[in-house]
Amino acid sequence: MNSMMNVNKNEKMKMKNCNKTCDINIIPPKKKAFQIDTAPDFFQLHTLCIASGTRGQGKTTAVINLVREAYNRGYYDRVIVITPTYHSNKELWDILPEDSLNDDDIFEPDISCLKNTKEIINALQALGTVSLKANSIAPSSATVSTDNIIEFILEYTGSQLTANADFYVQMYSTESDSYELLGGDRIEGNVSDSNLSKSINVSVNGSAKEITFTCRYPAQRSTMPFVYIRAPGVLNTNLETKGLKQFNDDHKSDVAHSDILGRVVVASQDYVQYTAQTGREFFLDIHQKQLSYLRLKLTDSRNRPIGRNAVSNTATGSGFEQSTLGNLNFSAVIRFDIVKSKNVAHLETQHDVPNVPARFSTGIVKQLRDGQDTFFKNPGLV
Repeated sequence: MNSMMNVNKNEKMKMKNCNKTCDINIIPPKKKAFQIDTAPDFFQLHTLCIASGTRGQGKTTAVINLVREAYNRGYYDRVIVITPTYHSNKELWDILPEDSLNDDDIFEPDISCLKNTKEIINALQALGTVSLKANSIAPSSATVSTDNIIEFILEYTGSQLTANADFYVQMYSTESDSYELLGGDRIEGNVSDSNLSKSINVSVNGSAKEITFTCRYPAQRSTMPFVYIRAPGVLNTNLETKGLKQFNDDHKSDVAHSDILGRVVVASQDYVQYTAQTGREFFLDIHQKQLSYLRLKLTDSRNRPIGRNAVSNTATGSGFEQSTLGNLNFSAVIRFDIVKSKNVAHLETQHDVPNVPARFSTGIVKQLRDGQDTFFKNPGLV
């Protein structure tokens, strides 16, 4: 220090300069003081914060909102509250996310609260930590040429997980398009704890304390190949699949009346796009009079389902048929032309077309009878 305070009970406090007397080599610790990554607009964590103010100045309101923001951003995993006014201020605490505060984590400031808090912390520490294994992410970047199947490994400490532990990673199509982006099986319906379906594969290596997550299909960076232009309320004969009509439909093959006027292609390297020029590039001449259904599938040049290996299933999927739950799909506009051809089994003649317009006719219809008309005159006489 360049200055020091000299205090004498008979004199006023004054500052006195002093010279540095020795060199001290300060070695800072390798571990950072703030281990939690936070945004620039948020204070660094972890931290000890004191809110001081008179009654009614908003101390509790400010603290609760800070806790809510930190929890929503993923900075906090669990909230423990020690306060004598929780029940009287419950309306303020209700703004916290529903899953952030449990009744077992709310204590009065008595002699037992420190013991209870310590037990919670010890239990959390016994669970161990989870971290991403170095160099375990595949593909390593979006520009690397691979099969684009995402895989990564998490390392953990503690002994709570065993080789028989089971993990469920679920991607509900009603919640988001994550199954298309990441390459997993979509799960239809509402979110349910009783649904044991898995969107990706997860395996636990108990001896190495590793959890491997492997997606089932190539990942992609976009989920919207087209923007649709619609004309609501206009009566027409067009049809569209239910998946285009209702975003939460379960993708059945039902169709409904369509109000789609056109669609605009969204430029992306994740899609193969083709625009027909003549309307006859892809066509089928169907000879049957009725068409109950039309089933379409994607294959390669050897009629092998796309998305499966030649001799087995995909690297991470199951089965030999083309999967209908992943992000492999296509969108197309199909035109139906109904063509009527003459039936050779019946005589078809053209209808008689009068050669005299109706406005110039005499109004008398002649009918020949044995070479004479109705008025017994020779044919051709008026």
